[in-house]
Amino acid sequence: MPEIDSEGQKWRFMGCYSKNRAEWVLADLASASLGGTTIAFYDTLGPQAVEFVISQTELTTITCGGQYLSKLILLKSQGKAKSIQHLVSMDVFDKSTQMDAADVGIKVYHINEVVEEGRKHMKLDLEATKPKADDIYMFCYTSGTTGDPKAAMLSHGNLIAAASATFYVGGITFCQEDVIISYLPLAHSFEKCLFTVACVRGMSIGYFSGDPLQLLDDLKALRPTYFPSVPRLFNRIHDKIQAGLKEKTAVQQMLFNRAVSGKLRHLASGAHYTHSLWDPLVFNKIRALLGGRVKGMVTGSAPISADVLNFLKICFCAPIHEGYGQTESSAASTITSAFDPQAGHVGGPLSCIRIRLRDIPEMQYLSTDEHPRGEVMFQGNSIFKGYFKNESKTREALSEDGWLASGDVAMVNPNGSIKIIDRAKNIFKLSQGEYIAPEKLENVYITSPFVGQIWVYGDSLQSWLVAIIVADVPECKKWAAANGVPSDDVPAMAKSAELNKAVINNLLELAKANKFSGLEKIKKCYITEEPFTIENDILTPTMKVKRNVAKKVFQEQIDKMYA
Repeated sequence: MPEIDSEGQKWRFMGCYSKNRAEWVLADLASASLGGTTIAFYDTLGPQAVEFVISQTELTTITCGGQYLSKLILLKSQGKAKSIQHLVSMDVFDKSTQMDAADVGIKVYHINEVVEEGRKHMKLDLEATKPKADDIYMFCYTSGTTGDPKAAMLSHGNLIAAASATFYVGGITFCQEDVIISYLPLAHSFEKCLFTVACVRGMSIGYFSGDPLQLLDDLKALRPTYFPSVPRLFNRIHDKIQAGLKEKTAVQQMLFNRAVSGKLRHLASGAHYTHSLWDPLVFNKIRALLGGRVKGMVTGSAPISADVLNFLKICFCAPIHEGYGQTESSAASTITSAFDPQAGHVGGPLSCIRIRLRDIPEMQYLSTDEHPRGEVMFQGNSIFKGYFKNESKTREALSEDGWLASGDVAMVNPNGSIKIIDRAKNIFKLSQGEYIAPEKLENVYITSPFVGQIWVYGDSLQSWLVAIIVADVPECKKWAAANGVPSDDVPAMAKSAELNKAVINNLLELAKANKFSGLEKIKKCYITEEPFTIENDILTPTMKVKRNVAKKVFQEQIDKMYA
């Protein structure tokens, strides 16, 4: 790893580009032990983003999955990614690939070759390059919802601080006998924090097969004791359980509902997750979906409904710790305790961090409110060192006294826990001058059975909101069959006036149930069966909607809804 000069210091970069696997970690730790900084690529990145990262870091060496060799070679052959000189493949490659690489000035190695070469030099004195706490361990690229991704610089000390602080959370008892499954992207700070926890505690890590659709099979094979996930997957598991229930007999449904009611009361009365009667009778079969040994779960990266959270806690007979943070705070900043039966908040601050609220008068959020409200700001040992080669964005994120602005609005509960209630970023005004926070609305509207994905939009010259909705096709087909609407032609069904009306009515019911103001209600929607994906550039690698891209893609539909 040659040194480069940038930002007033010398850097040694190693790229890692693949799905989660043991070889990714091998390259990552090898780089870190020699004072290197890992440049983490999401395996779903498109060529434009890959080129940007390589160009920004002047990266010379990437350890990658075999399927990415041809993509990287092609980039250099097109006059892009000019700095690449070495590719270390995690998989076997053929002679033609090696020759194509040589033609553009790239040497290709198999990772086993590199490991064997390393064994020959094991006796070298490596103390000179041993990393310090303030050395940058990795560049974690943020979503880039409105432009190029930003490289958040996370140090060894940042991740150790966040990981160590989780040991003091009520109900978490990590030990060497524990096993976790690694399938969330290793390029994401959430997974890197979990990886650090596993390393510090000596836990075992099992890597998924590489196919998200086979995750339940992987879980049954590995039988982890802790299961980290994200709301999107937890919601899918919840929906799968509910859909399976509909296929049961009336007696079975009655028994299940009685068991759920009983365990929910048991949970609320004192954070009890197991039940001597209902677990063997009803819930052990559901628990087996995760391998049957899970004693704790963690969710983060996005909000999740309190109802879904409580339902899954009783179904899997284990606590679900909801965490909150962001890339720039090394993922973990707050987390709930297993001893707290109340859902709907994200717990209190971890021991590595302090939190304060910034008043937002224009949105009527003040720290002097009866329950203090304002933008969450972080300070502590887990806060990142800034964005690489992006001083202006670093100044936007960090105050002069080192406080990180989250962009999230929180309310502080009497017991010190915080509840995320809004967004200070990604807000816009309607023609009345009222601020709208679309992400808050989307987190509610996504719970509609008709909705697979949703993007809420408001024009500052208009007085009401519209939405682009990706249909949950199976649920929409069920509704269509029950209401005499043809469903064989899915695009035609999605555009039917009957389905559109049913969806709008359901969204209005959700708005009423959540006490939304009139301006927060969706008046019109456009329904499509085509999902938002990373491939069509509407989603970032962390599954956030690129709002500026979505506006361009759906401008015609927006104009028609507002016409």
